[in-house]
Amino acid sequence: MPTIAQSNFHQGLVSEKKEKKNIGGTIIALGAAGLTKNVPKNTIVPKLLKELKEPNLSLTEDQVQIVNDGAKKVFDEIAGLSKKGVKFNDYQSVPAYEAIQTGDFKNDLEAGLARAVDGLFGRTVASGNNAFFVGKVPSWMEEPMKKIGFEPNSINVNMKKLPLASFHEMGHAFNFNNSALWKTIQKAGKIRLLAPIFIALPALTKEYKAQEGQELTKKQKFINGLRKACPFLAGATMMPTLFEEGMATLRANNWAKEAFKDTPELAKKIAKSNKWGFASYALVTVATVLASVVAKKVKDASNQQMASETNNGFKMSKLGHHQG
Repeated sequence: MPTIAQSNFHQGLVSEKKEKKNIGGTIIALGAAGLTKNVPKNTIVPKLLKELKEPNLSLTEDQVQIVNDGAKKVFDEIAGLSKKGVKFNDYQSVPAYEAIQTGDFKNDLEAGLARAVDGLFGRTVASGNNAFFVGKVPSWMEEPMKKIGFEPNSINVNMKKLPLASFHEMGHAFNFNNSALWKTIQKAGKIRLLAPIFIALPALTKEYKAQEGQELTKKQKFINGLRKACPFLAGATMMPTLFEEGMATLRANNWAKEAFKDTPELAKKIAKSNKWGFASYALVTVATVLASVVAKKVKDASNQQMASETNNGFKMSKLGHHQG
């Protein structure tokens, strides 16, 4: 019959086993998830965006002018965006540069915000590396955004370097101004900011398993269910953006066919450019789901290994104690 000292010894081992945290496994799982998410984003996506730009680079000067005229026709007549108050900004220079040089800001905060937006978006658009539709802007960001040329409800694209992208951005503008449904879906795209939470949760938690003769608590069952759902939830946060991007692409391709009936090769270039743009969003969505899956599998494997080592250690300690 075990003594009180022996009983306390066993209880101490069990308590230590329960309280031990798998910090190393958490770090490894988070790292693996980060690589799964960011490696494709930083390697494949830039290649897709390069493919998006390629049809623009192959345009002759005459074709650039035809595309500009076609974009104006879509903007004014086919899509009727000019009647909706949408602004079309042919962004070939960086307005922020002059404002920054002359100190044309109300305060340091406004200047800092303008510089940040300029660095993230302004120079990207001016260099022909991307294009953006700006919908509703928070009131505290309106002035800094305007100072660098990005106004609310505006299409911003370099029509000399990336004119084919203007059709896709007009698709976004149409969704925002002509459909309550698609405007809502476009706004809902912000929930993609929650994706990192559902990627990290499986790494920060563990799967609970019922001990012999016991049942899991409601909290433990909830955590287990949440961990299993995380990949689906991570993917769901990307769906509004993916759907809205797809609709903008469909509108752009249809408008291009109508605008370039006499030059169908230009419509094909627009469709090709849009294809690679949509592919980049689809890839990021897949990588987001896989990152959550990887986080869960790596953490579960690490927990299993840790539990096995702990049990073996417990058995050896118990055996040594009895022998003593």
